[in-house]
Amino acid sequence: MRLMQILLGAVAATALVSTAFAADLPTRKAPMAPYPAPQAYTFSWTGPYIGAFAGGNWARTRSSDTTFPGFGGGPDLTSNGLTAGGLAGWNWGFNGFLIGGEVEAGYNHRSASANFAAGPFGAPSSISDFGSAEGRARGRLGFGWDRFMLFAAGGGTVVDQRI
Repeated sequence: MRLMQILLGAVAATALVSTAFAADLPTRKAPMAPYPAPQAYTFSWTGPYIGAFAGGNWARTRSSDTTFPGFGGGPDLTSNGLTAGGLAGWNWGFNGFLIGGEVEAGYNHRSASANFAAGPFGAPSSISDFGSAEGRARGRLGFGWDRFMLFAAGGGTVVDQRI
């Protein structure tokens, strides 16, 4: 029995001592890959955008009497008011060049009216100018240098003018 105790103690001592040396063994893992350097951010004009606009407007409308041109003309209307709306567009950039498109919708709130004498007998008349809804579509071609862009734009406007 005594021999069994000595043998069991020897096995336990060997197990404790050998686990201490296991930490010193070389690993079989591959070396860690180097950390990739962060890439420098490059600015791009490509992508969508949305926006809003608001401001004031001033208009002067001159009218003339084309039926009886020798008898003066109509009144001059001067109006002012507010304008507001929104826009959305998309730009595509490649090798520094840019192609884009944009749509815009807004409203001009203004009003003016005047009374005048028209025709050879001075018949009383009146004219009014009211606000209007507007819509625009634009195309854009350009060239960009980082955050600076030189471009040309062209398009069309539709206005619901009420006079």
